[in-house]
Amino acid sequence: MTLNSKRVSLLGSLVLLPFLLVSAFAAPSAVGQLALQPAAAAALDSFAAPEPVLIPLLPEAKAVYPGTSILPVIEDRGRVDAILKLVALISRGGPYPFSQDATTFKNKEGLLPAMQLGFYKEYTLIVPRNSSRELVIGGVLYHLPPSYGVRGCERLVVGGNEIVYYSPTHYKDFIRLTVLP
Repeated sequence: MTLNSKRVSLLGSLVLLPFLLVSAFAAPSAVGQLALQPAAAAALDSFAAPEPVLIPLLPEAKAVYPGTSILPVIEDRGRVDAILKLVALISRGGPYPFSQDATTFKNKEGLLPAMQLGFYKEYTLIVPRNSSRELVIGGVLYHLPPSYGVRGCERLVVGGNEIVYYSPTHYKDFIRLTVLP
């Protein structure tokens, strides 16, 4: 920087200084008014904004993986095999036998934890034709309703692509399943 440019810069600053002072004191903002008081100015200097915290909208989605068994124990090997086969199909992303499969389950019954619409997906569980209408799961006896149509009454509902629920009673009961490798 040359001597002339330093003089021009200093002169420009001196010309602007009165305008800045007038605007600062003529109509000071709330912060400007506080800054005029020594105690308030010290308090403003010590103020530090907290660090922002990021909160995820949904639980981090993991994948449903195929397995070899499930908990709680279901005392019907045909149903266990059907559930494991469907979980493997879900892990591959289909193709599914019915157009209603992999569609949003709205949880209208309110029996599952409340989540954002789209969190739950439903899938048709196709069980062997000779399957019993009574089923013991984890020591609890369930009486299954009759099959009203081609899809039957049994469903898997998957939440967040990782939490698997089994409904043997067409959404009247939900049992959370753990798929074991």
